[in-house]
Amino acid sequence: MSSWDHEVYRLPAEVIDRGDRFGAKCGAGKCAELPTHAVRWTYITGRSGRVSYTVRRVCTGHGERFAVKHHLTVGDPRPEQPSQYTAALEAFGLGVAGPVQHVRVYLSRSAQWYLQKHRAGGGLLATSNQWLPGVRGAEPLARAIVEAETVLAQTTLVPAAPWQHPTSNEACVDVAPAWRTDGWFFQPWRLRIACNDAGMWQLTRTLDQLFQPQVTDLGDHNMTVERAVKVADDLLQRQRWVPSNSDWSTYPDGTAEQDAWHPDQVDPSTWQNAPHAGDNSGSTDSEGAA
Repeated sequence: MSSWDHEVYRLPAEVIDRGDRFGAKCGAGKCAELPTHAVRWTYITGRSGRVSYTVRRVCTGHGERFAVKHHLTVGDPRPEQPSQYTAALEAFGLGVAGPVQHVRVYLSRSAQWYLQKHRAGGGLLATSNQWLPGVRGAEPLARAIVEAETVLAQTTLVPAAPWQHPTSNEACVDVAPAWRTDGWFFQPWRLRIACNDAGMWQLTRTLDQLFQPQVTDLGDHNMTVERAVKVADDLLQRQRWVPSNSDWSTYPDGTAEQDAWHPDQVDPSTWQNAPHAGDNSGSTDSEGAA
């Protein structure tokens, strides 16, 4: 027998909806129908006789034919399973190192300024170095710090305390997500839904023009502004964002906007040392990005 342990089950409604929004196609041959079912079977691969399995998402027609062929009953939807790689990491208590918590600016032996990022979390410690092309080696440390803060702002990170200067060519500081610091803790995010030039509907979250916006793709197939708003609302609810208003403001150009609060701004108890109103020093202790 070349395969065994055959299964077929319906996909969760949210998975089908996501497939429809992103143009997913049936995994059986050249079929272009929307996947609504998953089929699974175990088989032996290679000369070594290694046992493996395959899960394929297929349309309703192919799923039902698979069930008939193998005398199966179509099962109920199941939660999405992590990949085998992710499952192995979780089984051994490993994972990707956590968010950036500490940074260092230094002048290398080759007279180039670098930003060194330190991460901790998930059972790992990690350090990475990033060249700062916007500042020349002959320029002072203060100029390198300005460039480093510009780079950090691309991921909405800001210094959580004054920079420390161990030497004239080196500086270090703890960093925190901007929305956890006093400068922006009481400022809502601006949310915008729009369709870009490539036809992809996106949710853009902007805390301040100083920072790189957070952009989430919502879909590029069978989309309207009404559907995009519904998808965005579901996403924000799952992520525990809190809208400032009950309704989105829609505009003739097909966009929608509203303000909302990051979960950390709503419930500071989820992280250490929430900032205090009236203290605009911009410094606070933090565990890192959410």
